[in-house]
Amino acid sequence: MMGTTNSRSKNAWILLGLFTLTVSLALVWPDHVEGHPATIGFHEVKISSVLSGDRTAIASSFRDGYLTITTPYTVYLPIITQAPLPEPLNTLLVLINTERQKHGLPPLRINSVLMQVAQAHSQNMAERGFFDHVDPATGLGPCERISGAGYAFRTCAENIAAGYRTAEAVFQAWMSSSGHRANLLSPDFTEIGLGYAEGGFYRYYWTVNLACPQEIR
Repeated sequence: MMGTTNSRSKNAWILLGLFTLTVSLALVWPDHVEGHPATIGFHEVKISSVLSGDRTAIASSFRDGYLTITTPYTVYLPIITQAPLPEPLNTLLVLINTERQKHGLPPLRINSVLMQVAQAHSQNMAERGFFDHVDPATGLGPCERISGAGYAFRTCAENIAAGYRTAEAVFQAWMSSSGHRANLLSPDFTEIGLGYAEGGFYRYYWTVNLACPQEIR
């Protein structure tokens, strides 16, 4: 139901993942789309969006048009200070915000909680050998991880990718996918977190978390 089923090939692997959750007066999930293999250069590409599945031990409720998710787990995240954004994440952020400005959209602001969640997910995928929006160990999706880290959102989304060596390559791949592009260019998001890790089968793992807080800053 969720994620992408892959077969091995001799070529390098590149994967994209898309997750979007919009909360207003209703909760809207995207259609599930399993992309057929396509060729970009000498790489095999798969694109998928994710539907929510059944979750246990997670309480959710609406109040004043907002979704509140309570999850009984502890989140251990790396501490991110106000140090300059490291490469290749700074390049990726510049590419995203430059493209947004071309479309008359304000740049996305870095949020430390979203940064922690995105980086933890990239490292988790690399270290534990999976590629999915949902953590197979906890069953938690992107918005549940964001909420569990203490970020109260109105809207949230996640783009993931694996196998792309540079920020420029992963940005172009996302911009070539309508769903991923829509996330990056959505006026519904005001803040961003970016994660990057090396290791594992695909070697390079990217995560972008997008959100708008319940209290507009």
